[in-house]
Amino acid sequence: MSNLEFGVEKRVALFLRGGSGVGKTTVADALIKKIPFSTKIDIDNLRYMICGGRVASWSKLKPYDHQEEYFRQCRLGDKNAFALARNFLKAGFIPIIAGLNGGESSETFHLLKHPEDINWYPNSEMLQKELPGIKTLQVILDTTPNVLVDRLKDKGHNETTIQFILDQRNIFLEAVSKGPIKYIINTSIIDSEAIAEKILDDFNFREYF
Repeated sequence: MSNLEFGVEKRVALFLRGGSGVGKTTVADALIKKIPFSTKIDIDNLRYMICGGRVASWSKLKPYDHQEEYFRQCRLGDKNAFALARNFLKAGFIPIIAGLNGGESSETFHLLKHPEDINWYPNSEMLQKELPGIKTLQVILDTTPNVLVDRLKDKGHNETTIQFILDQRNIFLEAVSKGPIKYIINTSIIDSEAIAEKILDDFNFREYF
């Protein structure tokens, strides 16, 4: 039975993961319009809260120029996202988290000599530690390379950054294919409204309202 009463603690969180330009924020916006007492947690915004010329803030610095600092800042954004999610859940809101190491954050953008050694997360142990007793659902969003390039150009990215994002997309998708997450949606063929409805239907998400 649906329960819309404000203040009733919620027990589910939804993660939208994927690289830059795949539509995480757009889909999150569509979802929160359909889910009563929900909230969007955009990890990009949490990273951009760090000012003073830090990597991935509103500065001109790029992640591939300062990899260690970018890695540290992305980790902090992820940790803050979990903290916000816990607070919102306790207050009766379902968090829709856009990001979380989704191809543009943390380890996926951290260039290593051996990318196959990257410790991909979030794994079940970390989720239980950060969100104890909470059911976590993960959706991978992706789009075709040609559509992604067009979107990234519209965002004003230069050729170096675009190629960087395309390379990380490939690494991310390969890693995801080896893990337990199989729910992937191609955002180039259906719009955000339809994607939101599909997620709600496929996960029987309305039972958590």
